Amino acid sequence: MRNLEFGLEVTLTQILESIKAVPEKELQISVAKDAVVLKNPANLKILEKAASSLGKTIHFSDNLASSLNLNAPEFVEGEDIFESHSPAAANNPESSNFNPKLQEKKKGLKFGLPKLSLKPSLPLAVAFLLVLIFAGGTAAYWYLPNAKVVLYVTPKSFTKDASLSASTRLSVVDTEERAVPLTEVSSTETGTLSAQSTGKKTIGDHAKGAVTIRNYNTISPKSFDKGALLKVVGGTNDGTKFSLDNAVTIPTASESATTDAEGNISRLTVPGKVEVSVSAVEIGKGGNVDENTRFSVGDQNLANVDAVNKAAFSGGSSREVTVVASSDRKKLLETLSKQLSEKARGNLKSKLSNDQVILEGTIKESASKETYNKDIEAEASEVNLNLTWTVVAKAYSKDDLKKVMQTSIEKDIPDGYEIDPGKLDVSAEASKDSDGDTVDLLSRVDGMLLPKIDSARVTGKLQGISLSSANDYLKSLDNIEGYEVRLWPTLPSPLNTLPHVAGNIKIEFVSK
Repeated sequence: MRNLEFGLEVTLTQILESIKAVPEKELQISVAKDAVVLKNPANLKILEKAASSLGKTIHFSDNLASSLNLNAPEFVEGEDIFESHSPAAANNPESSNFNPKLQEKKKGLKFGLPKLSLKPSLPLAVAFLLVLIFAGGTAAYWYLPNAKVVLYVTPKSFTKDASLSASTRLSVVDTEERAVPLTEVSSTETGTLSAQSTGKKTIGDHAKGAVTIRNYNTISPKSFDKGALLKVVGGTNDGTKFSLDNAVTIPTASESATTDAEGNISRLTVPGKVEVSVSAVEIGKGGNVDENTRFSVGDQNLANVDAVNKAAFSGGSSREVTVVASSDRKKLLETLSKQLSEKARGNLKSKLSNDQVILEGTIKESASKETYNKDIEAEASEVNLNLTWTVVAKAYSKDDLKKVMQTSIEKDIPDGYEIDPGKLDVSAEASKDSDGDTVDLLSRVDGMLLPKIDSARVTGKLQGISLSSANDYLKSLDNIEGYEVRLWPTLPSPLNTLPHVAGNIKIEFVSK
């Protein structure tokens, strides 16, 4: 514990400055017995409070404590302190003020704090009040004032690009390798959307009937497979196609001869015949042909093979209906995937910490489930899609990127300048394929350079000096364009100094 000794002329301010100047945390204060500072008992509390604010503990020497009347003899209630302790009273047992009990206490050297007199003393109360006002004013003058010193500087802007790398295998920044960690984040959203069908399709039934196929060839039969085509020959339905419902073989034709009364011989060919059912190739009423309509069969010449229906065909009908078009499902997928993508990307940001940013070029999206309730060309007035959409991306920390970028640009900062950390912005994007664990980055840093000024040193120089001295000092500083000093409260000129407490001086840099 260090002892600080002071003489008769020491002031309260000098004692406070000495307490602040020494590094020791525990101090003993010794002051000359008749020093002026001892006339104000409240100075003890001021010193203790000031030391406490500096993180220090102080003790007072015995003579200082006694000078501040901390160890006065105990006062006996009902006795006048001046009379009971006068020499006459002490030596005269018959005195009316003689108190044997008090004499015993005095002989036994028993001391204590004086008790307040029950008799009011207006001058004493006024004096005590004045002391309190003076002490409070002194403390307020020392601790309450504050100042804001604005230094106007001209910053320099700068921009620099750099090639870095990032990896999901890193957990901490590697400034030597110029690499930052990456975190993979993902979000999955599910939704349902319906849309009106726009496709059109004609549906209906095929006309059906029976034909008799005739083979005029007398040499060989004719065979036709199931599905063989027949075409209407002539009339309003010319060219209408039908197909055989079953395979069929037509026998050869037969010939017969007859002789008339005059002896002329007539030869008659009787074709081989088979009746078979047919169906129209296309749906609709166009297949409902009339009876006795003639047909060609396959690729056979009509002179060799033909067909004819004994009865009209029936059953052919058609109508147009709305069906699901492929474009309907495609548009539905585009719309719903966009909605879910926006929602999933928004959820990705909620999974990031405050300084994390999605790395552009690493976002991958896909449909993990895609279900339609109707097939393409199915008859339906609307189609429904149930979709699950997943977004995966990689994110980096802007603080990590700043660390690497600051290291890479240190050599480019001019002498006498430093980076303004509040005006530093970094960005990055993937420069190549980002599917792997490690990604190459194209990074950029934009910021401002400020002149180097030691704000702690400026504060120390300004502490407790007059406003005129502060102006002289601030004018002497290099790299500033101007300054402004704002004091609170505004005091008369002799007292209008900058705060004595360093913590009450705030230095602020403002770009011009």
